Amino acid sequence: MDDAKLILKIIPGTKIALFHWIGPITAMDRIHNLKKIVDFCSDKDIKSVIADGRDQVPNTDIRESFNFGAMVAKVLRNYNIAVVHKFNDDNLSYIENAAIKRGATLKSFLKIEEARAWLESIPNKVD
Repeated sequence: MDDAKLILKIIPGTKIALFHWIGPITAMDRIHNLKKIVDFCSDKDIKSVIADGRDQVPNTDIRESFNFGAMVAKVLRNYNIAVVHKFNDDNLSYIENAAIKRGATLKSFLKIEEARAWLESIPNKVD
């Protein structure tokens, strides 16, 4: 799946989906993307996701980020999620903290290789 701003694909040789958004992103974009990720992973029987946020330019406030993190925990409860972010990305930190506190299996990284290694080292979730 490839939009102007969205890349969603399976990493070759793995059962890991890679989500990558390029450019400005709003709270509504994030909600729509969450649905796209779930639909894509359900269709491909994927339970591990790398969300690459390094090229995102957030257009959200702290409250929206926190609320989105809570939504991630609920919607992606049956998935293992690795978030790749830029150093000192406070926006993604709020999402991560809210999701983890609500039971999400989620960890953040600065490099995709580290995220992939972590996902490959933990068991897949089951429904």
